[in-house]
Amino acid sequence: MKINKKILQTLKGVGYIGVIALWVVLIAASQNKQQDFVCKELVVNIDHHTGLFFIQEDEVFEILNHETSNGILNEKIRTLPLNTMERRLNANPFIKNAQIFAQPNGRLVVDIKQRKPLIRVINKNNVSYYLDMNGNPMPISYNFTPRVPVVNGFIYQNQYKHERDSLIQLEIYELGQFIHESDFWSAFIQQIYVNENREFELIPRLGNQYIIFGNIESMEEKFTKLYIFYREGLKTGSWDKYKSINLKYKNQIICSKI
Repeated sequence: MKINKKILQTLKGVGYIGVIALWVVLIAASQNKQQDFVCKELVVNIDHHTGLFFIQEDEVFEILNHETSNGILNEKIRTLPLNTMERRLNANPFIKNAQIFAQPNGRLVVDIKQRKPLIRVINKNNVSYYLDMNGNPMPISYNFTPRVPVVNGFIYQNQYKHERDSLIQLEIYELGQFIHESDFWSAFIQQIYVNENREFELIPRLGNQYIIFGNIESMEEKFTKLYIFYREGLKTGSWDKYKSINLKYKNQIICSKI
């Protein structure tokens, strides 16, 4: 007996839907079963392997326990306010992303990724904050100081804020991002100074000179000129005879001797 092709396709479609529905039911049942477990162990995974230590395990325990009256251990997982705990962790200014999930046998796992600072800003009022990899400000930590370039000078941000709210701060971010993306410049530049004309001066880790960078226009061209200057200077041993290196002018470098 031949089966109509359309009927056969319909039966196959119904079969696929049935398999998917069964899979969803099994997953939901598994999750419900996991939530019936008593929490026997709390595992906190923080991305310390990245070299960032803004957040420690004891701080995470404190935040999580604050959301429960009897603590976490020996409580049924379904009674724990996991969504609230997750929101509290994600509200921490040093945390980029936090996720909480239950595993079989009563294990509750917390995975945390920290925000990564790009550059440290010290404004004219001596208030410090970081700009992270997305250009958003984040506060200074008293527990951990990452090694990033420092920017200071005529920066008039009054306090740490949660949004990029000035042109100079956006320019600082773009300059810092360019430096970060180069292993050479990341190792070479230790400080950026914003002068009264809202132009940038770079302070290298080696040598006694400072680099008059100007604004961020033609940024790649300026760094290329500077790289060639240092490369040729190392050959002749003359690069450390100057107190300033001016990159502001197109197709030339103007140096002042010590």
